[in-house]
Amino acid sequence: MKKGFTMLEVLTCLVIIGALAGILLPRFTTTTAKTNQRLAESNLRAIRMAQKMFYARNGLYACSSACANAAAIQTGLGGGDSINLKDGTYVYSMLSSDATHFTATATGGSANLTVNQDNAWTKGGVAYTPS
Repeated sequence: MKKGFTMLEVLTCLVIIGALAGILLPRFTTTTAKTNQRLAESNLRAIRMAQKMFYARNGLYACSSACANAAAIQTGLGGGDSINLKDGTYVYSMLSSDATHFTATATGGSANLTVNQDNAWTKGGVAYTPS
């Protein structure tokens, strides 16, 4: 008696594995995108809180000129570990148009996210309430 698998058994296994991959792969990429967006929302909340603290100490918001990346935002907010940002899936930027207004942006992922000093959020330019 010979040992081994027949061609039919091997093909059946490949079809089953292919079907499972077809079902699970889109779900995995959607979950990854949602996770990255939640991280971006969390980082924007941290930027907003750091800006509020900076405003309480200094009477104006940081980055009167644009802060173009995470490192510039951290430096503009006083450096140190007050906020721990890293550009990755999303790239962070911030602009204070005057002493009493700012907009923080996370660019990338599924859509650009923004928050301002009044905690008004947008996603892709449309009003948005983060979860």
